[in-house]
Amino acid sequence: MSSEDDLIPVFIPALVALLIQAEELNGSPLTRNQVIAFILAVVVCFIFLLAGYPVVLDWFSSWLPQAFVDAVASLSFQRHFDSISKGVIDVRDLLYFAMLIALFLLATAITLDVRKAE
Repeated sequence: MSSEDDLIPVFIPALVALLIQAEELNGSPLTRNQVIAFILAVVVCFIFLLAGYPVVLDWFSSWLPQAFVDAVASLSFQRHFDSISKGVIDVRDLLYFAMLIALFLLATAITLDVRKAE
């Protein structure tokens, strides 16, 4: 086992922690309670996780066009996390998580600016 293989078990939890922290930061300006903000972040992560499961995709495919079902599946954490957990680090997966983190941090900045203006 090389030293590069040892980085993967450290990298994956750090990436997930960054994502949850970015979502929690987004929830913090929306509520005054930090516990509520954390629960909100966990719920958002759970929704993103469930989006890739076949049961959810079958439910969506029964009443939505296939293009929308494919879009929901592509937003799932599971789809991007599976390859990383197997040790395959794909740039597309890293970009997915980086863009999600950036999106939630941008939403946080916008929310704080709106609150500051009030």
